[in-house]
Amino acid sequence: MKIIDTTKNPNINQSLPSKTHSTATNSPIDPKHATSPMTHTPLESSIPTKIKERKLLKFLKAIKNWVSKLPFVPRILVISLPFALIIGGIGYFTYTSITSRVDPQKINLPSDIDAKVNNPNPSIFLEQISDPKTMENPINGIFMSVKEYEKMTETPPIAVMIENHPDARPQTGLIYADIVFETLAEGGITRFMPIYWSHMPEYVGPVRSTRLYYIHWLLPFDAIYAHIGGAVTDSPNTNAMGALFTYNVKTVGFSDIYWRDSKRASPHNAYVNTEDMISAAKTLGYSMESNFTNPPFKTDATYTNRGETSCYVIPWKNFTSGMDVEFKYDKDSNSYKRYLAGQPHVDAITGSQISVKTVIIEETTFTQSFDYEGHLILGTTGQGNATIYIDGKKIDATWSKSNVNDRTKYYVRGTNEEVVFNRGQIWVMILPINLYTLQDR
Repeated sequence: MKIIDTTKNPNINQSLPSKTHSTATNSPIDPKHATSPMTHTPLESSIPTKIKERKLLKFLKAIKNWVSKLPFVPRILVISLPFALIIGGIGYFTYTSITSRVDPQKINLPSDIDAKVNNPNPSIFLEQISDPKTMENPINGIFMSVKEYEKMTETPPIAVMIENHPDARPQTGLIYADIVFETLAEGGITRFMPIYWSHMPEYVGPVRSTRLYYIHWLLPFDAIYAHIGGAVTDSPNTNAMGALFTYNVKTVGFSDIYWRDSKRASPHNAYVNTEDMISAAKTLGYSMESNFTNPPFKTDATYTNRGETSCYVIPWKNFTSGMDVEFKYDKDSNSYKRYLAGQPHVDAITGSQISVKTVIIEETTFTQSFDYEGHLILGTTGQGNATIYIDGKKIDATWSKSNVNDRTKYYVRGTNEEVVFNRGQIWVMILPINLYTLQDR
């Protein structure tokens, strides 16, 4: 709306019609018939006005006489009342102008401010002011509000065994994991063990059987564990099913909570619902507590302090077809986009590409069991070398895990300085020494 300032444009006032009546001398009436100014008859419209004025003067005089007859104190109060009302009105208007609160949702914000407030990308929102994110997820370090943290810790984390056979791709739910462990099963094909706590996806799969080394990596998280079967052998080095009971794992691998998708071929079509996992665990009487010791976390490096390094991995040199992985660094998001067999590794439901904040390549010992299934024996305790990718940079590191119940710790190689991770999803690939390929890109 355009506002016109008449004080700066005198022509505006001149264009307005006059509110005064013309005198007889200025009238367009013929001068011969004009009435003399001395004998000019007043306009009839002024008569009611003078009557009102006389009534008002009479009323005011009556009020004055009434007030003058009052005692001194009441007279002072009556006289000061109008002034008190005026001063009180001014004070009330000033107070409400300063202290009144306006609903932020009703403010017509300028476009640049509105973008910062209402854009879902910034890390701070208006509604977060009353519920700030002051708590830390112990697994991947993301900040949460007190309400979110309390809700999360009502149950333990959950873990699911997911396969990586070409017929099982794309998988469902990997993008939501707080941390993912990946290593070889048989035949040069890897499997995943995602662990969820901050976000429980509705569906996860395809679900497959467990191996002993995955159980060893699971134990520090004290998580509910979904799997369909597992290795059964006479050797304590490979007997996964026996280890479930030895270590009192919160397994729901024997529950009837799994189903198969008819659109995929068996055995690459079994899925599980995370709420069903929690319900089954409660039915089995498992504790809903978890005591996980968190690693150190930090905020992302600033843009100018970020590197450019990506990494390319072949888990087993002898089995390169369809198993090669690239974590391609994206400097803008400070994350690593995962590619599998040369294609973006995406989620089956959302189509979103897996994107992680920290990549860990941990090398370990390896021997063959030479049993009928060709199960592998991978070292899970002790120490060894690792390569870690954070902020677009490579860190030469070592890993250490004193016993199966301890969290694996990572140190800058040659020091006692523990590696500090970025907040967000962590991806750990644990591969046999001298049998994998790792290249910087």
